[in-house]
Amino acid sequence: MNSLKVGAGTVFCAVLLATSVAAETAHRYVKLGETTLPEPGNPVAVVFADVGGATTAAGATTADVVYALSPGRMVSGQSTTHVTFRYEVSCSGPTLHILAISRFGPGPATAPENPGQAAHPPGADSLDPAIVKAACQPPAEGGYGSIEAVLDHARYYAAARATGDPKPDHRFVTAAALAGGTAAGGVDTFIDAAALSKHDGVVTAQVVSVFLRPLEARAKPGNYLINSVEYGCAARTHATRFTTLVNPDGEALQAGVMDAAVAPVKPGTVDELLLRIACDGAPGLGAPQTTLAAALKVAWSDLGRPERDR
Repeated sequence: MNSLKVGAGTVFCAVLLATSVAAETAHRYVKLGETTLPEPGNPVAVVFADVGGATTAAGATTADVVYALSPGRMVSGQSTTHVTFRYEVSCSGPTLHILAISRFGPGPATAPENPGQAAHPPGADSLDPAIVKAACQPPAEGGYGSIEAVLDHARYYAAARATGDPKPDHRFVTAAALAGGTAAGGVDTFIDAAALSKHDGVVTAQVVSVFLRPLEARAKPGNYLINSVEYGCAARTHATRFTTLVNPDGEALQAGVMDAAVAPVKPGTVDELLLRIACDGAPGLGAPQTTLAAALKVAWSDLGRPERDR
C-alpha cells in the first residue's frame, strides 16, 4: 500500500475535526485504491473521489477525495471515521492544489483547514495520478451515491482482513449445500442475514463458503472463503468486493480486494439463492447460526458425511 503523501509533505496530522454535512449534489464516489496514513499504527484508508460532486471552472476541476478509515479510530486524539481533501486539479498541467482538509467523526463541527500548500505535479509514489485521472477523466458509470455507502465499503474491507469472530450477533443462513464433483469437493455456503447493509439499492453481505478439500497448497480440508458481495436488488446483479481464504484453525491464507465487475445473477445458481436471501428475505435452508464458529461446525459435520464427497 502507498503512503499518503501530499506534494512535498504530509499534512494529515493537522486536519480539524468536523461532522458530515450533506450537500445538495448528486454524489458519485469512485474508488481509487487503498493507502496507509502517516499516523501511529499506520491505519489503512480506502480512498474515493467524488466525481459526481466535482465542478469545473476556468480549466480547473474541484473535487473531494475521501479517505475512509478501515475501521474508524482515534487519530491525533480525535475519533475519526474519514478525512476529506478538497482538491483543485488542473488537467492541462497536470497539477493538484489542496484547498481544504476536513476530518469527520462524532464530535462537534469545526471549520475545515486550508493547509496553505501550493499547486504541485502528481507524485509518482502516491495516489495523486489516480486523483488526477478521476477528476479529468471520470468513469462514465459506477461508484457510490452516499458517504454512508463509502464508510460501509471501508468497514467490509476491514472485516475481510479480520480473522476473528468478535460478537455473537450474526445470523448465518444456509443458502446451498453442493455435492462433490469438483476439485474442491462438496461445499456449504452461508450468508450472514443479520449483517446486511443496503444503500442506493445495493445490499452488501458477508458470504461464507466452506469447502471439503483444500483450495490451495497451504490450505487444509475444511478451509473456507469469506467474501463481501454486493447484490443489486432491482437489476439482479452481484459483484465480489473482498475475499479471504481461511484454514479451519483460523489462519488467514489469502486476503485481498477483488473489485470484480458487476454481473447478472444466473437463474438456478447458488448466486441466485444468495441474492434472494439478501434482497427478498428468502428463508434459506435449516436453522440460522448465530456465530461463524457455529456455522463452520455445522458445515464441517455436514461435509464429513461420505455422501458429500461424491
